[in-house]
Order: sequence, then C-alpha cells, then structure tokens
Amino acid sequence: VRHTIGRGVRYFQSTKTKSESEALRRATVLVAGWKTEIVKARGKLPNSKDTFWESLRRQYLTTDEATQVAIEDLAEEIAGRNPEQGSILYKFATGQGGELLAPLVEDWKGSLRLAQKTIDQQHRDMVRMAEYFISLESLKPQKVKAWTDKLLKEETTASSFSRIGGGCRSFWAYLQQSGTVPMIEPNPFEGAFTLALKMAVKNTTGRSGSSYSPADMVKIYMAAKATGDQPLTDLIALGAYTGARIEELGKLTKETCQGGVFTIRKSKTDAGVRQLPIHPAVAPLVARMLE
Repeated sequence: VRHTIGRGVRYFQSTKTKSESEALRRATVLVAGWKTEIVKARGKLPNSKDTFWESLRRQYLTTDEATQVAIEDLAEEIAGRNPEQGSILYKFATGQGGELLAPLVEDWKGSLRLAQKTIDQQHRDMVRMAEYFISLESLKPQKVKAWTDKLLKEETTASSFSRIGGGCRSFWAYLQQSGTVPMIEPNPFEGAFTLALKMAVKNTTGRSGSSYSPADMVKIYMAAKATGDQPLTDLIALGAYTGARIEELGKLTKETCQGGVFTIRKSKTDAGVRQLPIHPAVAPLVARMLE
C-alpha cells in the first residue's frame, strides 16, 4: 500500500532526544502510529472515522503492554504542561473519552458545497477549534467563552471572529442535521461569539502589513522552514522579495517566470497586472522551482 500512503520503502523519523530510554519510549508510539497508517491504507479498520488514538487503542493496547505504558507516559508528560489536555489525551488513549471532534470536522467538510477557497479556510478554522476542545462533550458555553477569551488575547480581529463564528455555526448545524446532537440542543458558540465580536469590533482591519519588522519576517520564514513545509517556506521567501499577493504568487507558472522577471497576469486590481524583477536573493530559489 506504499502508493496509497505516499512513502518509500522505509519509515524514518527522529525521536529528537539524546536519551536512549526516552528515544525507545517515543519510538514505540511512532511505530504504532505507522502500523495504524498501514492498516488504514489496507482498509481493514472497522470504522472509517477511526483516528490515531482510537485505532491505536483498538489495535495495540490490548496486546502490547509497552505501547500502553508509552501512551500513559506521554499523557503524563503532556499533563505536566497542560493538565486538562493531558487528562483528555489519557482518557482517549485508554478508551475512556467521548466522541472525538476531529473526525466529525472531516465529515462536516465533506458535506460543504461552497467555493473551494472558502471550504479550505473554514476547515482550517474548525481544525483549530477541534484541537482546542478535543471532544464533542467539551463543547459547552463556558468553555467556548474561555476559547474566545483566548482568541481575544491573541488579538484576533472582528472579521476573523465573524468568519470563525460562521464556521462554528455551520459545524453545529451539521451535527444537528446528522443526528450527532439533538436538534433542540442550543448552539454553545452563539453567546460567546456575539460578545467577542463586540469586544473586537475596533480591530476590524486587522494587522497592517507594514507592522511586520525585518526581524519578524525572519522569524516567520524560519518557523515555516522548521516545519519542513518547503512550499510554504518558498512562498514566504518569494513574498518577502516581491511584495506580491499570495494569490498572485500561487498562480505563477514556468511561462510567467522568464527573462529575469515575474509576470503577474491577473490581480485583484488593474494596477496589480505588472512585471516584477526577480531579486538576486531569490534567483536560486526560482531556478530550483523552475527545474
């Protein structure tokens, strides 16, 4: 099933530790996750909604004591940094949790009939939401209020609150229509987002592009590079040396990167249709991408 998974002959990943005992503990979890990927690719899991933790528990925890110990140790380690998240992780890993939000988010995404760009943005918002709440049972008004307070502290703009709130309403409507939650169950997102939108209203325009310093730019670039996401890293570098919009850069082709210039053929405004010289700093990058 290598063609399905998209990997080569071997799985390989650093455990990012110099301690042999810690490396072995982390490796147990990694290997179990890889085995789960293979089992999923073969279509042998009984439930298409299985997530890593659920399938890990079902496939291995009942027979592999070392994996169970590793999962419990991992949950304990996370609990030291975030007790609530560690507790949730432990419950799911040992079969005591409720219904995970992550697979529900994926099902909801599949039900959307919108422009692809809108779907992708709403999906990113709901993935963030699922990472915060983890389980369906956690979607309570008080906890949603804590989440919106966290977003306010992160200087989330009013327009972003409006967008995220719209995605949450759509997700909740899907849960009701699919029978996952009762139709009479009140929307836990409604009150908190209405209040947050009022508090964030003075920041409707968001952060000005000019407010990023050169040092900020370097941090953003290095953070993207650290994730190993090469397309994102390349995109940030091109943006830094062109000032072009993300949509303009995303539409560049081999034909529009010739003669030492970028040719922007379609833009948000008429003035945006232009030619940009390829800066020497990104010339090697462009040559690699052309290759």
